[in-house]
Amino acid sequence: MFAEDILHRPCGGHRSITAFVVDKRLARSLLTTLGLAAEPATFVPARAPPQVEFAWDDPA
Repeated sequence: MFAEDILHRPCGGHRSITAFVVDKRLARSLLTTLGLAAEPATFVPARAPPQVEFAWDDPA
């Protein structure tokens, strides 16, 4: 969903940001300790659209 408030909770409770980690090495260590993925997700590149053959009547 676009422009979703990530601090909003459907139950009416309140979320807050506890920490914002900017050190890459520390972030990786924390994620590993918590048993979470420490490597960024990889995505397969989008494929090119299928080429449609055009039948041009070229008088030349």
